[in-house]
Amino acid sequence: MLAININDIHLERRIAKRARSTGKSKQKIVEELLIKALPEKSGESNYAMLDPKEYGYYITDIDENISENDNTELFSHVEDSEKYVENLRKNIWRKQ
Repeated sequence: MLAININDIHLERRIAKRARSTGKSKQKIVEELLIKALPEKSGESNYAMLDPKEYGYYITDIDENISENDNTELFSHVEDSEKYVENLRKNIWRKQ
């Protein structure tokens, strides 16, 4: 059990007002506020991580003829970037 001392009269009034409006005790209101402010998994997101082995895939559209020493500019084959990105977005969902 933990005892909390609130020295701010305005904060205490706001807690009391919320307790009256919800029909809960002041202690329950403070407990709920602390649970929201200090989640169990601090620093972690609430979203589940996807398994990269299940959802990942290899990119096979790379030109195999380009050598590592070749000084070609990346995406030099793209003429219309807007259309290229639009096609990427459409096709990425079809790979599943």
